[in-house]
Amino acid sequence: MKEEERVPFMALRRLIFVQEFPHVSATHLFTPEARILGRKAGEEDNSVGPPYYGTCAADKALGAQYGAAKKATLTTVVMTRPMLIEKIAAFTQIRNDIWAHPERRKFSVVTMSIVGPNINYGHPLMPFLRNVIGNMMEMDVPVVVCAGNDAMLPEHQQGGLDKDSGSIARRYNQGTMDEVSLGIDYAPGLDFKPNMPDCVRYMLAELTDGCDGNDPNNPENFKGGGTMKVGPVAYQIGPQTARQPAKSGLQGGCDGTYKVLWDEFTMWGNGFASSDFGAALKGQVDDCALLPNTWDFQYGLGSDGREWGGQVPHGRVPERAGKEAGAPGDFGCSGSG
Repeated sequence: MKEEERVPFMALRRLIFVQEFPHVSATHLFTPEARILGRKAGEEDNSVGPPYYGTCAADKALGAQYGAAKKATLTTVVMTRPMLIEKIAAFTQIRNDIWAHPERRKFSVVTMSIVGPNINYGHPLMPFLRNVIGNMMEMDVPVVVCAGNDAMLPEHQQGGLDKDSGSIARRYNQGTMDEVSLGIDYAPGLDFKPNMPDCVRYMLAELTDGCDGNDPNNPENFKGGGTMKVGPVAYQIGPQTARQPAKSGLQGGCDGTYKVLWDEFTMWGNGFASSDFGAALKGQVDDCALLPNTWDFQYGLGSDGREWGGQVPHGRVPERAGKEAGAPGDFGCSGSG
């Protein structure tokens, strides 16, 4: 959920809005003053502050290209002024909306991108602000204030990012069982530049392969990530998904169900074909599939040891497809007739 004062909807709609924000709620929230003054969702009001600040924050939250939650729905709150009483009214509208839709609890995030005067913590309205934000926090709805600092206020200078800070973190294989984060962490201002030889040495030779051995609880030498500190620099690899126990090793299976005119096969696996959304398997099963584009693939853990599963109506038993995609040697299909 998004509290916003001046996202310039009409200009963005003409340019990139539809593409960048494909999930916008048709229902907008209004503060009482906004309703009295006849404000409309989509009006541009750039009289105070830059017109793009809230749009940038929304893009980071749920934009189609860079958003953290690309499938989330954007709900806006229409305001009139960046005053404390108006902010309280906006938060109250959000709280009441979540109260009316309990299914949104734990699944909503409120962000605020509004300029305004310095906060007076002794203001008589502050208890009301604390109360309404507290109500949302009690519903597991976090409130995020997207604020910058131009370092003009000395008391706000601490904690700013060093302009030369180079700490790096990236995620790869997102949305798959092999999703992993790679990071190099070092203090701001440190005279350090990442280089390929060190990355290969510490992330590949040490963190990835350095713990391989004859561990009976990890017969396939699955990788678990970790952190390696080299002086003031930390190299990090962090798996991002829950996996089956490593001691299970490679697993896979295939079950067929007779459908009169065809057999439907369900294939599943663990430890192979984990990072391409079933593309390798699709390339194999398509050769014998009865109909095009009928391969249905999903990631998910199962009590039988699986980490993914796929279904396809097939003309013949697809054992070869599984083995060519990396299945263990005993991979086979059963129950086909």
